[in-house]
Amino acid sequence: STGDPRNFKDKQVIQESTSLLWDFLVKYDFPFSLSIDQLRHPSMKDFSIIFEWMYKMIDPKFDLSKDPSNEVPFLFRNLGYPINIPKSAIMSAGAPHTWPSLLAALSWLRELLENEMCIRSGM
Repeated sequence: STGDPRNFKDKQVIQESTSLLWDFLVKYDFPFSLSIDQLRHPSMKDFSIIFEWMYKMIDPKFDLSKDPSNEVPFLFRNLGYPINIPKSAIMSAGAPHTWPSLLAALSWLRELLENEMCIRSGM
């Protein structure tokens, strides 16, 4: 089946995924001011900054447009993310009903980047 096998409605999964994403941001020197609490309920701007920073690991010349609600779902599709991200989810990024699905997408991207880094470093 397509989709994410993890249950992002489960509070435990959300907590673990938030911690793993936080660790990733810290490990790779995320250059913006962000607290773990902000990561639990990010604004659209917070989400956009995190996404853009992560995507720059794939394409260093990448700059997110002024309209991330159009661009982000398209970029995730291009990377092969198996779940459609609606524009409305980006626009209300930190809302309790949308954040888990965006956290799932960022978690997928984090895993993709970590796998890529392992391959590059020959681990």
